[in-house]
Amino acid sequence: MPEIGTARVEKKIIDKKDTEITDEHLIAYRISKEEILYNWLQYLKKVITTYFSNTGKMFVEEKIFQTPFDDQLWINIDNFVKNLSQLPLWKDRSMASTIFSGKNNYDYWKEIFETGNSLDGAVVLSSPLNFIEMIKASENNV
Repeated sequence: MPEIGTARVEKKIIDKKDTEITDEHLIAYRISKEEILYNWLQYLKKVITTYFSNTGKMFVEEKIFQTPFDDQLWINIDNFVKNLSQLPLWKDRSMASTIFSGKNNYDYWKEIFETGNSLDGAVVLSSPLNFIEMIKASENNV
């Protein structure tokens, strides 16, 4: 379904014409929206920098991706991305006309990730994102 843009995906859901849109495609579309991607990448950056700090390894932040990653750091990154993608909001079709309608700004998603609620007070996540919790392997990640 790559030929259908994100806004069109949400419109199809609202119009109940989304039978061909799988949960996996919906998750991928939503998680890759610019303002959402920008915000969860901030957490991923913390996963990486915290790993280096906790292992006592020096790194230059501007050259972090030129620094070799240990196997454990790759595992942490993998767990984070998998746990992020398994959050219920990404496949919640009832949010198509609210949380995912239109293009929200970076601060909108920053607030959701930091508090669990949207700027207008809607509960989006059961709890704020915790990057330390999200690097742990879950039963679904094995």
